[in-house]
Amino acid sequence: PEKAFSKGQILVYRLPKEERGKLYTNELTELKRQLITVTNNFGAWQLPNNHVLIERPAYIQTAGDLYYLNPLRKTVYDSRLRTQVPVPLMVGPFPRTEIYNGVSKIGTLMVDTAKIGRFEIEGGYQYSIYKNYQKQKSWDGNPLRIDLYDFKPNLDFQEKVWSLEDIKANVERTFKEIMQNSTGLAQFATVKKGKNEAIFKLNLTLGNDVEQKGIRPTLIFIEPTNVEERMYFRLFYGGHRTFGDLPVGDVTLHIVKDDSTSFSLPIKLKANGMNYLRLDSIQWSNASQAARLAYKLVRDEIIVRTVENPLRDSISHGQEIVPQLLKIDREDFRTKRKNNKVARVLVYDRDTPLIGAKVSVPDTKKRYFTSFDGSVELELSDDKNTVLEIAALGYNTATVKVSSGKDYFVELKPSENQLDEVVVVGYGVQKRQSLTAAVKSINARMDGVTTAMLQGAVAGIRIRGAARPAPNEKPLILVDGVPFEGDISSLDPSTIASLNVIKDQSMLGLYGARAANGVVMVQMKAGASATSTGAVDMPYLESGNTMRVNFRDDAFWQPKLTTDAQGKVNFEATYPDDITNWRTFFIAKGSKNFADIKELNVKSFKAVSAHLATPRFAIRSDQFTAMGRVVNYLSDSLQLLRTINNGLTTQEATLKIAKSYRDPISVIAAQGDSVQLAYSIELSNGYFDGEKRSIPIFEKGLEQHEGDFKVLNSTAEYLLKTSPALGEITLHAEANSLEFLQREIESIDRYKFLCNEQMASKLSALLSKKELTKLIGKPFTEDKKIKDLLKELQKNKNSNQGWGWWNKSETVTWISNYVIGVLLDAREAGYQVEIDTEIYAEREKTMLKSSLASLDVLLDKDKLHGAKENLFSSLIYLLRLDTKADYKDYFFEIDTKLKSKTIKDKLLKYLLISKLGLKDLHAADTVLKYASKA
Repeated sequence: PEKAFSKGQILVYRLPKEERGKLYTNELTELKRQLITVTNNFGAWQLPNNHVLIERPAYIQTAGDLYYLNPLRKTVYDSRLRTQVPVPLMVGPFPRTEIYNGVSKIGTLMVDTAKIGRFEIEGGYQYSIYKNYQKQKSWDGNPLRIDLYDFKPNLDFQEKVWSLEDIKANVERTFKEIMQNSTGLAQFATVKKGKNEAIFKLNLTLGNDVEQKGIRPTLIFIEPTNVEERMYFRLFYGGHRTFGDLPVGDVTLHIVKDDSTSFSLPIKLKANGMNYLRLDSIQWSNASQAARLAYKLVRDEIIVRTVENPLRDSISHGQEIVPQLLKIDREDFRTKRKNNKVARVLVYDRDTPLIGAKVSVPDTKKRYFTSFDGSVELELSDDKNTVLEIAALGYNTATVKVSSGKDYFVELKPSENQLDEVVVVGYGVQKRQSLTAAVKSINARMDGVTTAMLQGAVAGIRIRGAARPAPNEKPLILVDGVPFEGDISSLDPSTIASLNVIKDQSMLGLYGARAANGVVMVQMKAGASATSTGAVDMPYLESGNTMRVNFRDDAFWQPKLTTDAQGKVNFEATYPDDITNWRTFFIAKGSKNFADIKELNVKSFKAVSAHLATPRFAIRSDQFTAMGRVVNYLSDSLQLLRTINNGLTTQEATLKIAKSYRDPISVIAAQGDSVQLAYSIELSNGYFDGEKRSIPIFEKGLEQHEGDFKVLNSTAEYLLKTSPALGEITLHAEANSLEFLQREIESIDRYKFLCNEQMASKLSALLSKKELTKLIGKPFTEDKKIKDLLKELQKNKNSNQGWGWWNKSETVTWISNYVIGVLLDAREAGYQVEIDTEIYAEREKTMLKSSLASLDVLLDKDKLHGAKENLFSSLIYLLRLDTKADYKDYFFEIDTKLKSKTIKDKLLKYLLISKLGLKDLHAADTVLKYASKA
């Protein structure tokens, strides 16, 4: 505007409608000049026995600036490779060259602590940087978003520019979170005892530490107390809670918080049964030697996964030997000597220290055992040379002469006949959610308990009966697991065994919105009930007291409801009796037959429940064990009556349980056509729950049908093998296999749904049927069907010239390619089809190039399933589109980078060899080898 405005004024300009929400061309150009993308070939770390990959940190250093490339792992799903692949990482802005008076902007790519390469930064390019190799290419298309969207920044004025220390801390946090949430062994190999030795089991429950923070360990280190048994140590990830098959019972349990903090507790486990341990209000120990040792044991086992320079003759993926600290560092071992009068021995196998190896002096009672770094110190007599005998489980014994003041390195060789004494464990990782709750417990003597004592016991909790509570501030009160609608002050304190107040988000998942302001759990004393000081209504009790008998994995209900003027409808539905999380799907149908579907998770829950696990069926005279289980989600133990009924006899027992209780039930399938089992519980207040299941009994033996299918030409012979044991044989023979194929085609034609994929299938079937009718000399009368399907498919092409599931929905690549392939079949059959093959060819080439580029940075490409088949199919699709492409280069790149894993991979390979005119002396023999199996 012409009008000048003074300092501090802001000019607001309203854009024309057609210019809103978009970047201008000059804005896009400016962004491209200052931004680059970098190929994510940085590799990853992999913890022992853990599938999760932790990307190695990568950053670009320029003059005074640091650009962190991968604070978060970014991937996208590649449908051809059928896996998540790393995406190129956008970074910048980098000031333009002219800002530096024409001096080029030079950057250095660092991965972890290694310098990968220096390069000149130029906006609008993608950089692939390896050791001794760099590739720079202009962007394919425009990776920048042209459309603008409403964005409100989340301002945090405490944020700062990241430093190298911040990057290191971020990586350490990632490691810590993964170890906290993983289960299983954190070591690749364990030493086990003989088969007849006793085993020990431990179930661990963790509460809060002394600061009332949830105990979330990164590692759990179980160390044998006796040094003679040191080799039987076990190291688990922090999410592990049930420890089976422990070889030693006299151990020290180390709960490791981080690399310097832990809590240690000596325990004695009893053999051949489950030991239970709960830890609460623990005091952490700083500068912990056990924590440092546990972390070192894990670090020593970490695998470094790298991607090599793609110009090498063979691209090496997977585990690579990279410069790193060795587990056996002789110079470091020598520098740590503190006493010059002792002999020090380091026992190892290749680059791994041997823990718990026995070092003894023959003909004496002197015995020593190597520590966790594989070393041992010995005070010797004045003899210059003492012979030591060194033995370890699974290794050949070695002897060595030693003298005081010197260091010795002894490598043991594995014993071939004892290799089974070392067990290499497999993978097993799962997520475990943390529960950090505010909990206040009042138990033992409840005399004199008043609401005033409870009021404010936990932040945010209000108890009904306190001064003027707002309606939305009431907690949910559970008495012996049953919702209590009365006033808590009406309970007789002398009848209360314990009371817990819990405020935690997890309670919403268990009890729903009623628990939004916390849960008060009251456990009554034996024989007492919530009506001790007056009649209190418990409306949930009667509805919950049923024997559950209807068990299903799914349920269908078709209400045929109509919405009101506001588009709403209300209804009630009864779910099956399974106590589980139900994925519930709601389908609505509107005018013109448009439909939509929504999913809701409905969680059924009982605070105290009885469960019965049985086999799906039994064979006559079978003996099996059913499993009854009581689950208690309350904070305190319960006393209850448990009943088992097998249809003939009833067993009752009074039990006191904590969190859960298991009942093995021995069953014999002897009489009748089924076994009826019921398992139930009852509390003193009348609360009841149970399951009743029917197990069908089948007679011994197996009904089996055998058959064969053959297509025979005029000269082929087929020998039908028979057996009197199979009984009567029925033979179906047809003179013409084409008629059989026609019947199969008709089943496709009868399919009633008309999504784009099914319409293409119908069209393909009809085109095949037309060819078959020519072969058998019959007229084809369904041309109109073909033309109608062609018209409908052409009409359903969306604005991006592709096809999705229904109508003009968003493009689904494989559906779109399938439809185009069938349309090409129709055009080759003589039907008029309008199709711009160049558009689809360019798209396919772009996606094929992207998939092939992703193969270079995948760490587990040898584990891909179906990738080679999809890439070869993509190449065949391009050939059908009759476009110009480097087909032979694509073919050799696919065949070199991926192994043929299936027969289909091999057949597609030789089909392409034929189509591309390549020479292969063994192609015909290879194809014919599979002819009889096809």
